[in-house]
Amino acid sequence: MRKCTGCGYLLLGEGETCGRCGAALTSASATVAAAQAGPPSGPAWAPPPVPEPVPASRESWQPVNVVEPTLTKPRATRLGIVVVAVVVSLGVGLAVSHFRSDPLPAGTSAFVSGQGSTYTAPDGGFQVLLPKDPGLDQRTATVNGELVQVNTAAVGDANYSIAAASVVFPSALQANRVNQSLEDAFTGDVSGVSGKVVHKDLTMRGSLPALEGKIQGPNGYRVRMLIVASGATMVMLVVSSKSGTDRLYKALEDSLVVR
Repeated sequence: MRKCTGCGYLLLGEGETCGRCGAALTSASATVAAAQAGPPSGPAWAPPPVPEPVPASRESWQPVNVVEPTLTKPRATRLGIVVVAVVVSLGVGLAVSHFRSDPLPAGTSAFVSGQGSTYTAPDGGFQVLLPKDPGLDQRTATVNGELVQVNTAAVGDANYSIAAASVVFPSALQANRVNQSLEDAFTGDVSGVSGKVVHKDLTMRGSLPALEGKIQGPNGYRVRMLIVASGATMVMLVVSSKSGTDRLYKALEDSLVVR
């Protein structure tokens, strides 16, 4: 049975035309051959394959959680701060312990804080601060065959003494003899207090040659001394006490003005 492609009429037999509309018909053998040959050659459209779902796994993508960094000081910096704090604490502790074990003599705390009585030598050679109004002394003496004038101001009690003096020579000290003159003055003072030299150092105070010394005096007293040479004048500072000697000396030395 064949079907007319023109009018759709069903035909029996092997006729070449449609008995209804007269259109040419395809033979049955050609129809069968075409069916056996399959669809015409060439690519034919087909819907894309649907991808199979990917099973969940530990390696599948996960959203990333962004965590803001916490700003902290580097360990080295923190350690440095701790070390500094410990050192400062130890320093304060040692200072307090030292002050307790080496107290200032009674009546000298204000002086160490920068208060007191200002003394100016009669010759105008120097000025210095003392704990209170000093006792004064002026005399002449012979030093290495030369007549010199000695001006002294001193304060103290049974626990301490502070003295400042100027020794005025007839002419300026020779430049090549200044250090020896400082040494001679220091040696004479040491013999005067019957003490033992702990430390002695030729130094400079500003632009002026000077000598600093520490002496262990009798009965537990400690002595600090400074001698400064300026032109024809030799300025001498002496502190002697059983305790607080270094602080008394520093306050005295800090206040010294050599003219």
